[in-house]
Amino acid sequence: ELQLEAPEYVNGKQIKVTMVNSPEIDDTALVSTFTVEFETTELPYFETIYTTLELHDSGYSATAEKYGLVDSIVDEKVKYRFTDNTFMVYNAGDVTIEPESMLLNINVNTVHSNNNFTIRNKTTGQEVVLKRESKGSHFRIRGMVISLGSITNIFRDTNRRFISLAPGDNQFEILNGTFEEIRFEFKYLYK
Repeated sequence: ELQLEAPEYVNGKQIKVTMVNSPEIDDTALVSTFTVEFETTELPYFETIYTTLELHDSGYSATAEKYGLVDSIVDEKVKYRFTDNTFMVYNAGDVTIEPESMLLNINVNTVHSNNNFTIRNKTTGQEVVLKRESKGSHFRIRGMVISLGSITNIFRDTNRRFISLAPGDNQFEILNGTFEEIRFEFKYLYK
């Protein structure tokens, strides 16, 4: 039976793999050398072992094992909770975060809007527009599912678009309403 040691994190990154072969091990030898082949599954990118909200809430520390030596983290830019109508979301990875196939949760608390509440990524030119009234409900975009309050899927009540996050700085603005807080949760991805 093959026993591996506890997982080790190298530079705060991980990649999902599956074993493609069954290694042959000499059970009679005290020490045995063997080869195990793996191939990537799901996304072919390295991802951080933490989300941006974990990073925001705990604060980045280059000495913390969890964060390792992940490339491109800028200590001053690791803010992912906002209360202003204009702000910047930093993607330290070198891969665009796409909601169709990657973790991307955008939660907006306590939205008040008569109509057309808009979240706009000025960097990519993309925006999500809520085309209905909100009297203090939470507006959530979780991947490809958009909800308002207890209504699970309100895609039909939007402009039917999604927002991605380009590598680096993404300038955002919120239009046509007020909110208590907006937060972004995703993992940095690396080629």
